[in-house]
Amino acid sequence: KSLEHADKQGGEVVIRQQLMYWLIFAMIHTVDSLFGFILEWIPLYSVIKISILCVACYLKGATIIYNTYIKEVLKNHEEQIDHSLDMGVGFVKKKTGGIYERAQRAGMNYLHDNHEVAKHMSDAMNLDDENVPKV
Repeated sequence: KSLEHADKQGGEVVIRQQLMYWLIFAMIHTVDSLFGFILEWIPLYSVIKISILCVACYLKGATIIYNTYIKEVLKNHEEQIDHSLDMGVGFVKKKTGGIYERAQRAGMNYLHDNHEVAKHMSDAMNLDDENVPKV
């Protein structure tokens, strides 16, 4: 969703590249965490993993990897991913017993009381008025 938003807003190439890299990093880390004990048996697995991350980071391979392998999968499963995330957020909200809402209110109260901080941050991030939190 962040990449789609960056595309619609004419996001800078560097930011899009970083988003793609961190998405690839997160996917590799997740697979490694779940199946690393099996993957370690593959000869040179660690070297291959580090090579993929280096290519993705330094040679702008993240764009190629994302556009070739990841983009269509995410597009095809977007509804399932959104539904799962909504279920997770609902679960956390239910288990925390209102802490989530209190923390959110506290953050909004802080921004309301310190509106110059919100203005400074929005200026620093080059956000337009529609993307600044309403206080």
